Amino acid sequence: MLTFSQIKALLSDRLEGKSKPSGGGSSEKKSEPSASVELNSSNFDELVIKSNDLWIVEFFAPWCGHCKKLAPEWKRAAKNLKGKVKLGHVNCDVEQSIMSRFKVQGFPTIMVFGVDKSSPYAYDGARSASAIESFATELVEASAGPVEVTELTGPDVMEKKCGSAAICFVSFLPDILDSKAEGRNKYLEMLLSVAEKFKRHPYSFVWVAAVTQPDLEKRVNVGGYGYPAMVAMNVKKGVYAPLKSAFELQHLLEFVKDAGAGGKGNVPMNGTPEIVETKAWDGKDGEVMEEDEFSLEELMGGDDDANIKALLSDRLEGKSKPSGGGSSEKKSEPSASVELNSSNFDELVIKSNDLWIVEFFAPWCGHCKKLAPEWKRAAKNLKGKVKLGHVNCDVEQSIMSRFKVQGFPTIMVFGVDKSSPYAYDGARSASAIESFATELVEASAGPVEVTELTGPDVMEKKCGSAAICFVSFLPDILDSKAEGRNKYLEMLLSVAEKFKRHPYSFVWVAAVTQPDLEKRVNVGGYGYPAMVAMNVKKGVYAPLKSAFELQHLL
Repeated sequence: MLTFSQIKALLSDRLEGKSKPSGGGSSEKKSEPSASVELNSSNFDELVIKSNDLWIVEFFAPWCGHCKKLAPEWKRAAKNLKGKVKLGHVNCDVEQSIMSRFKVQGFPTIMVFGVDKSSPYAYDGARSASAIESFATELVEASAGPVEVTELTGPDVMEKKCGSAAICFVSFLPDILDSKAEGRNKYLEMLLSVAEKFKRHPYSFVWVAAVTQPDLEKRVNVGGYGYPAMVAMNVKKGVYAPLKSAFELQHLLEFVKDAGAGGKGNVPMNGTPEIVETKAWDGKDGEVMEEDEFSLEELMGGDDDANIKALLSDRLEGKSKPSGGGSSEKKSEPSASVELNSSNFDELVIKSNDLWIVEFFAPWCGHCKKLAPEWKRAAKNLKGKVKLGHVNCDVEQSIMSRFKVQGFPTIMVFGVDKSSPYAYDGARSASAIESFATELVEASAGPVEVTELTGPDVMEKKCGSAAICFVSFLPDILDSKAEGRNKYLEMLLSVAEKFKRHPYSFVWVAAVTQPDLEKRVNVGGYGYPAMVAMNVKKGVYAPLKSAFELQHLL
């Protein structure tokens, strides 16, 4: 035991910076050197970044109580993992440049540097030697074998692959009748490339065919925008984040990297999805049913048997050319939906002042065929009020690429600002499409509003059913005066006018008058004005992270 004078001398040395702790937050006896490597600005890149080894690094501060508690566990783990996994430590009191480089915010922080050293991720397991050893061993074993992208064929697969994974990336691939085996295999090869890139991360990758796991799709809001799609799930926490860009290799790599770095945008799943048993894919193209096995009378809207069989025969031989939103229309009953192509799209849609709702379809797509009679009916009933059009993406691939269409059918709305169309994600029925379009027209007919949020009735009316409700938190009137507040409101009216044909609402509230709302959307800590985009139905929000200025708001 140290005497009082020894403690006093040690404390004096520490305050003067003479003592130099090492070994993961505690000083180690020279006779028992730690197997954890002391990392600093002169050796970090050479030892860690440029190496092919798996590194687990502790960022600590000598004065940190939690670091001191971790020190013997870290030393033990480093000793037991020697020769298998590299463990290192960084004294952040000294190496502040490394601390800043990897955005270390607290101590101790443990980071894993796997295959991709440019995207380390935080270890969030227990801070015990056994837990760290178990985690590291699992990573080594996982990286030793070939990577896998597993088909989600039942609850056992879900539990095995996603139950304990830090992040489970689930890809929803098109129906085999839509993509064929060649198309599906291309998607799977792409996913294997992503899995290989992140093989030393505690991630799992699974895939599922479209509509085969309906409850899962419902809980992660997949399907409305077509396939393929991807979500990053944490089953333990019951949250997910969707891929919002194109299903292409570069975007997938960025999405996985961002998700691992704690990317924002997690949405609650509201319960555990029910996974059903399905038959594994046999690697073949889907089989087309025989003529007499189709329920074509119901699908085609009541054609007689002779016409149905003739149509099917023509379609299988490639003779019939569907139009009018995914189905062939009789010449005597032309569709009110306008056929759009590369020669007329800009003239009719982009340069017009009209509201356009456009379906992007493919003739072979089963979901498009199902939508066709509903689309035709909606176009007929909305004629003279809203323009409906359709694009055959098998022919007009340049338009498809221009608007980043990834699956079929995709329905997009071209409002006042034709440069920023948005996807319609409502029901695919004539009545739903008509109701949506009518509400847009009615909203755009009158003057725009930015309503003061004075109570629950206003919240329900303005935000309850809006696709996005933009809530602005304005400074107290004593701070901004009436002149300042009116300038903010004029700015918000300009934004609302710009997006008047979008299913958005705009409300404002004075600072600290709705404290519970501010608390829930984390407003107030950075001052006012502030803005958040809310979806009340889904219970999610996104904050404005830039200056409260017109250009940034737009």
